[in-house]
Amino acid sequence: MPLGPSTTGAERADALSRMTAALEAAKKARDSGRNVQQVRAMLKAARSAFEAGDYATALRVADQILETCRDQSVREAGGPPRAAVLKRMSNALHATKKRKRRGFNVDQSNELLRQARAAFESGDYRTAMGLADQVLQLSGSDSR
Repeated sequence: MPLGPSTTGAERADALSRMTAALEAAKKARDSGRNVQQVRAMLKAARSAFEAGDYATALRVADQILETCRDQSVREAGGPPRAAVLKRMSNALHATKKRKRRGFNVDQSNELLRQARAAFESGDYRTAMGLADQVLQLSGSDSR
């Protein structure tokens, strides 16, 4: 009997179920402010294995994703929620536009906003929030 990817219906269903749970855990981690770059790569690996019919590997990687999300949850408890970060970044952008209209040089604020957006898009909400706060502090120093 050839060694290779397992192809039974039960293994396929189990792998699909576990991958779905892993995807939901990754979304929850992202929405609660955790950096999910590593998890995204793992999700791609699980999907590739699944599509190749290697359900055992897909299942194993999905389990690793679930464990990684649990570990991150313990390490990064208390991170800012996604909606709060978006609001803070929006406030920082508004403050920067206001500073520009008042004639201030906003190059530093624009660079911080660029970094905040990159952090946000990678799922690192804690860093994005901190960068947005720095922009708001720059804006606050103008009014002194």
